[in-house]
Amino acid sequence: AIAGLLAQANYKVEMPGGTVRRGSSTLIGAACVGAITRLRPDIAFIGAHAICPDGMSDSTTELAEIKAAILTAGRKTLLVADATKFDSRSYCLFGGLDRLNRVITDARLGPATRRWIERAGPVLDIQEVPPT
Repeated sequence: AIAGLLAQANYKVEMPGGTVRRGSSTLIGAACVGAITRLRPDIAFIGAHAICPDGMSDSTTELAEIKAAILTAGRKTLLVADATKFDSRSYCLFGGLDRLNRVITDARLGPATRRWIERAGPVLDIQEVPPT
């Protein structure tokens, strides 16, 4: 969906191969992991289903493999996750917060969580959530 929006806005968009995950527009599988491992982006943005002091995790091994490949590919890696993703665990761990350069989240993040993120090493970037 994001690639489609960027293409409509006249950006050049390249997509890795792979299998479209049922119920979403996410690409998964060995072809996707292989394509990502060949990339060397200056900045790689990543999301996570859950984040705790142990690291970032996701709901399936397939998604975790993709995200582990993204962590390795980027020169700088940025996690973008709203505050509800923190202090929880999901099925499959894919990397520690020490692999990140920056964590971007919202102001609902509690002070104890802020401390363990900062201790892990990445810069913590708190953004205000615009009113709806």
